[in-house]
Amino acid sequence: MAIPMLGSVGAIVMVATMSTSGSGAPSTTRLLLTGGMFLFAALGFVAVQIDRQRRTRHQQVNGSRTEYLHYLSGVREVTRDAAAQQRAALTWHHPAPRALPALAEERSRVWELTPGDEHFLQVRYGVCAQPLSLELVPPETKPVEQLDPTAASALHRLLAVHSSQADLPARVDLRDFDRIEITGEHDAGRSAARALICSAASFHSPEHLVVAVLTHERHLPAWDWLKWLPHALSDRQSDAVGPRRMVTTSLDALGRLLPDELGERPRFGAEEGVALPTCCWCSTASHCPWATTSSRRTGCTG
Repeated sequence: MAIPMLGSVGAIVMVATMSTSGSGAPSTTRLLLTGGMFLFAALGFVAVQIDRQRRTRHQQVNGSRTEYLHYLSGVREVTRDAAAQQRAALTWHHPAPRALPALAEERSRVWELTPGDEHFLQVRYGVCAQPLSLELVPPETKPVEQLDPTAASALHRLLAVHSSQADLPARVDLRDFDRIEITGEHDAGRSAARALICSAASFHSPEHLVVAVLTHERHLPAWDWLKWLPHALSDRQSDAVGPRRMVTTSLDALGRLLPDELGERPRFGAEEGVALPTCCWCSTASHCPWATTSSRRTGCTG
């Protein structure tokens, strides 16, 4: 403000001096000097106004940006809290296979699920990316050319990072499918089937879940561990050490081992209601007489 004021005061003083000097017509030099002072004052005033508007707009943009980034920071904290709760809940209901031995040893949650529970017959089969349990709805925005790039970039990063959560436990409801196939390499497929069986057996009692294996003779050693599961013990036949294990290479033999209530259950048909106990696992689809031609692929089927 000082430079335009000095120019204006100087011009006024020059005009006053010229009008009170009593001399004749002012000289050309004095006129040029007076006009220059006025021009300098006018240009200085314009420059100051432009700078003031620029600074005001810059302050407004910075203020709005800071306020919006602070708001996004609050939203980010909420989403992180929701993501942590989502992960904790899914991990609690569907723990990793390596955590099952400790859970079985602790025993407080063994066979805790009953037919009335929300998670009944839901078993973990792996991990995958899943949507955040809290829906993030982006606001209606102005045209791209009118957006603040910093605020728009922060919003985009928030949505990109938090809309999907990586490596959450993935589960499948056994009641929704007649059979579940696991395809791929034999060792990997057998490991996946073993994890599914252990996940189901840890939380479901033998009253609600039956585990049986129909496999080829050369694969019997891979399923020897099932003898320790009460879910795999037959209530119809016994041997020298007690109830027979429902691990066999014969379909007829398996039928004689299964509980009586499974005798009249249809082999396939999603329209039929799922009875309990609920699942029978086969280690190799290519050797399973129950598997259709279309389902005989490398891997395991249940």
